[in-house]
Amino acid sequence: MKYSRSPRSYPGLGHAIMLVALGVSIIFGNVEVSAQEPPNLKQAALERVAERHGLSVTDLQVVGGPATGRYPLQNKTVFHFKVRDTRSRQIYGVALDDAAREVDAENLQADENALHEVKYGKLDPKLAERLAEIADKTPVTVSIWLKMPPEEDVEQSRRGRRRRGELPATRNEIAALERRAEARLAARVRSVVAPVIARLERMGYSPTTIDGSPIIYAVLPTAAIRAVAGWNDIERIYLSEPAYAAGSLRPVATHVRPDEMSGTVPFENLGQGDSFNAANTLGKPTILIFGNKGEAARFTELLNDKTNAKRIEEVDFTRDWVVVVVRGIRPSGGYGIQIQGVSRAPGVVKLHVKLTNPDPQRSVTQALTYPYHLIKIQRSKLSMPAGTKWGVHTLSGELIAQTIYPQQSSAIEGTTMKIR
Repeated sequence: MKYSRSPRSYPGLGHAIMLVALGVSIIFGNVEVSAQEPPNLKQAALERVAERHGLSVTDLQVVGGPATGRYPLQNKTVFHFKVRDTRSRQIYGVALDDAAREVDAENLQADENALHEVKYGKLDPKLAERLAEIADKTPVTVSIWLKMPPEEDVEQSRRGRRRRGELPATRNEIAALERRAEARLAARVRSVVAPVIARLERMGYSPTTIDGSPIIYAVLPTAAIRAVAGWNDIERIYLSEPAYAAGSLRPVATHVRPDEMSGTVPFENLGQGDSFNAANTLGKPTILIFGNKGEAARFTELLNDKTNAKRIEEVDFTRDWVVVVVRGIRPSGGYGIQIQGVSRAPGVVKLHVKLTNPDPQRSVTQALTYPYHLIKIQRSKLSMPAGTKWGVHTLSGELIAQTIYPQQSSAIEGTTMKIR
C-alpha cells in the first residue's frame, strides 16, 4: 500500500508530503493516530465554543472523536474537535492542547514548517538522515519538488459570474475554460521544470519527469543534492526509489502521452466522506491503494464513518483492490472529490476525478474537512505489475496526486507518523 503526496499544494508545495506504506506500516505527516485523548477535553471543547459564540453548553455536543495533530519539532500535540449546536445545527471547530488550552493550529503548522526549514532546509527529514550517514559521493535517488505559481480557480470564476449577475456558463463554455486551464497548467509546469532539467543535465545527470507534474527524479551524490537544495526554484527534496526496468539500473520512462492511454477500467463505488479521526494525516491530495486486509485495517482506523469502514472490511481482497482518493484538508464542509473514471496504459493507471466546492449561497459545516472517495476494482480487470504508476487527474487534466504501487523496491517516504 502506498501513500503519495500531491504535486499541487494547499496552500504551497512546501507543505506537501510524500507518503508511503512499507509492509504493513503506514507513514504519514506530522501526526500519530495512536495518541490518547486526555480526560475532560470534550467538556473543555464545549466550554470554549460556548464562550466564544455566546452559547449554552447544554445546547452543544461533540461530533465524533477528536482528530489528533502532532508537531514533533515543537513537542506538541493538538486535539481537533467538531462541536454541534443542537438548536441551530451549526458546526464549530476548536483545537485544544493536552492542557485544554485553545490553540491556533494554522500558526502551529506555520511554526513547525519554520522549524523544519531551520533544521533541515529544503530536505525531507528522512533524506537528511540518509545523507548524514553516507559519503558525499554515494548516489541517492531523490524526487525534487519544484515551486509552482498558483493556479486560476475555474470554479471561483464561475461563482464570480453569478455574483455579477451574468448568465451561467454553458457546457461548451466550461469545456473551453477547462481546455485553456489545462494548457496554462502545462505551460506553467514546463516553465519551471525545463530550467532545472537543463541545469541537472549540464551537471552530468540524467533526470526523469512525469508529464503535468513539477517533480523531477534523479540519482545524485550527496554533495549535488545539497547544492540543488540551495536553488531558489526548489520547494523540497525527498528520498525516493522509483521503479526500475527489469535487469537494469535505468529508471523506467514516466512519460505517457494521453493518446497512449487505452481502455477504461470498471469499478464499484464503496462510499464517500469528509472526516478522519487524525488531523493533518491526510492533509494533501493523496492516493491510497490496498491489496490486503492488513493494509486496509490501518486506514479504517482513521475513518469516522463506520459504515465506510465496514464496507472496506467486507471486501474480498483475493478478488478486489480498494482504492481511495483524498482531496486533502479543506477549511469547511461543502467540498468533495469523486472518481468518475479509471483508465489504463502499460504500467500506468489514471483516476479521473471531479472536484466540487461549496455553494456560497448555502450554509456549510464550519470545521476542517477531508473529502475522500472509496472504490474497489476487480483484480481480473486490472493487473498491476510492480512499479505501476498511479495518477489522480482533475477533469481539466491537472495531476494532483500520484504514487507507485505495487512497489518494486524501497518507496518514497515522508516525515514520521506510523499507525501501529
